Amino acid sequence: FKPIIARCDQASFEAMVAFIASLNGNAEDHIGYFDASVDDIARSLRSLSLPVDEGFRLAIQHGQIVGVLGIEADPEIGRAWIYGPLVRHPQWMAVADQLYAAALPAIPPGIHQQQMFCDGRNRNCQAFAARHGFDLLNESALMTLRRADLDRVPHATALPIDERYYDQFSDLHSRLMPNTYFTAQQLLDRLDADLSLIHISEPTRLLSHSSAVFCLNKKT
Repeated sequence: FKPIIARCDQASFEAMVAFIASLNGNAEDHIGYFDASVDDIARSLRSLSLPVDEGFRLAIQHGQIVGVLGIEADPEIGRAWIYGPLVRHPQWMAVADQLYAAALPAIPPGIHQQQMFCDGRNRNCQAFAARHGFDLLNESALMTLRRADLDRVPHATALPIDERYYDQFSDLHSRLMPNTYFTAQQLLDRLDADLSLIHISEPTRLLSHSSAVFCLNKKT
């Protein structure tokens, strides 16, 4: 019995977010583009350039979501991002293939590159990427900031970034993360009450290495 593939509409949005949250905390399922908590996932999905009801597809079996894959795209830089696949089904690859095929038409004209981003322990996602012609673009470190370590932040020198540091931030961003999801300018343009950039002038080791994440790239 094959799952039904459907668009994510407003009625299924909360169920989709709950499904993503239930899987994305597992290293073997983790997709780097998704957040961890239900609230953060919902907030980030609502801020996508390509509306969720256009770019996201659901695999539904016996009335339950068993798979999710979505598309985000930026024609300005010619790149699309594959949000997923996240699948909970014995026929993982078959469901992932169905979702990908159904979502591809949502990619707007002018896109010449697709990227995926998954935990290094997500073997299913890596196998899926290889099947569909994605190559490893780079490997990054997934860093963790524990809540208990927040007390060690040097608050006197942890300040919101301002125009004086924009050029330095852009240079650092382009050198350390040349193929990441947002460009430096896009991040600066998005600064608001919900998104801040903080610079710390007093060196402090706060982050610990959690795992490796792979960025996978396909030219189209």
